[in-house]
Amino acid sequence: SFFIPNQDMYFVGETVRASSVVLGEDQGMLIFNDFSVPAKPIKVIRFAKGDPQVTIENLPYETNTSYAFQYCNFIDRQTGYLFLFDGFDSEIRLSKMLKTTDGGQAWAEQGLEDVPNFGWKDNIICAKMIDEEIGFVCAGHRADDNLSARTYVTTDGGKNWNKIILPPDDCYTCGDSSEFATYIGSGEAYDLIYDGEQYVLCLRYRQEDYYVYFKYASTDLKTWTFVEE
Repeated sequence: SFFIPNQDMYFVGETVRASSVVLGEDQGMLIFNDFSVPAKPIKVIRFAKGDPQVTIENLPYETNTSYAFQYCNFIDRQTGYLFLFDGFDSEIRLSKMLKTTDGGQAWAEQGLEDVPNFGWKDNIICAKMIDEEIGFVCAGHRADDNLSARTYVTTDGGKNWNKIILPPDDCYTCGDSSEFATYIGSGEAYDLIYDGEQYVLCLRYRQEDYYVYFKYASTDLKTWTFVEE
């Protein structure tokens, strides 16, 4: 079994959250995103089966800019992606995307053409690749915007990004009233997964002091259907 001492996972003065975990037969690593602004280097914890010792290090990549947001995820033990977002007093945009094929030792910048842009007050909730072609980026909800304005998907490895547009008023069975359907655009997407048959967009809508969760599914990332629970 894998053993990670709790005391070795406490980063003093830093605000982090788990982004990705990669497990092999004998070794594994945890990647933690820093979501303070400006973002600090991403932390990586490497550990081995049966070994109580862990190695904590910064994600190795070269940059001369303090980015507003940084997100990293791995799709297998060797292949990972790093998303770097610019923007503090202006709009937030995906400015760089890097890829590693050797477990995070070396990173190569990917070519970007049509990139996601968000409002200057937005927080990036999730940025990830599902495989080497399909990826997802989303920002948090603001009262004056719409879900499609902050939810993007790529089908060409991050080169181009398109907005995810859900069918209007298609969520009448969500929650406990049809009134919720009126505010489908006020929900926020927080993850995109592939379950082996279809892509599932995970969303949440805040009602007072709790969230209502719901899902949409698609086989082509273009046409979406509400998923009955």
